[in-house]
Amino acid sequence: MLEKVRSRDPAVFEASAAVLANLRERRAVPDLAAALTEKGERALPAAWALGMIGDPAAIPPLAASLASPNHDLRKAAVRALVRLGPPVEEEVARVWRETPGPAPERAVIRVMGEIRAGGAVPRLLAAMPENRDAAVWALGRINDKTAAASVREAMDDPRWQVRREAAQALGSLGDRTDIPRLRRALSDRETVVREWAARSLITLSGGDILYRDEDGKMVPPYNLYH
Repeated sequence: MLEKVRSRDPAVFEASAAVLANLRERRAVPDLAAALTEKGERALPAAWALGMIGDPAAIPPLAASLASPNHDLRKAAVRALVRLGPPVEEEVARVWRETPGPAPERAVIRVMGEIRAGGAVPRLLAAMPENRDAAVWALGRINDKTAAASVREAMDDPRWQVRREAAQALGSLGDRTDIPRLRRALSDRETVVREWAARSLITLSGGDILYRDEDGKMVPPYNLYH
């Protein structure tokens, strides 16, 4: 099976990578890592397999893939790195420092938020304007109280995507002094912002909260756990 993972046939490669991933076969890591640098069809299954195998040796090539021009490969690398967990933080941070641009930064932010990397907070606060929504989301996931002021400021951002993530993050930060701010957000012009404000108000107050949906009806927010 180790020989088959060197196949140039995408179907053979994907099948063998899946078997080796399920076996957690670390000897396959070098060949899988090499496939990450290709433009063909082998890169995505290679990223998935490396995440499943869980060998720390896969961290540098996966982190490097966060800077790939291939959107799908960046997403696959994010998922694999998140599966590998907190040990990826240092290498992912290095890629962030050395690779400018909104696309790699957004991929890095996703990883840092998912693994709740507290060391990433300063860079998240200074994220590119294009990625402010992702940065605010990550700050909520990390739940670092020193970032609360920036999250509150984001509630007034002209972009609804940023306001949505800020409304969600305030619920995660858990400060009841944000209840008035979230109540004001129940009048936001965007439905999804109103819904997340209601959801966070439920988290902070413990009470039943309704918001105005896109049809103008007062309804409870959808339960994400159903």
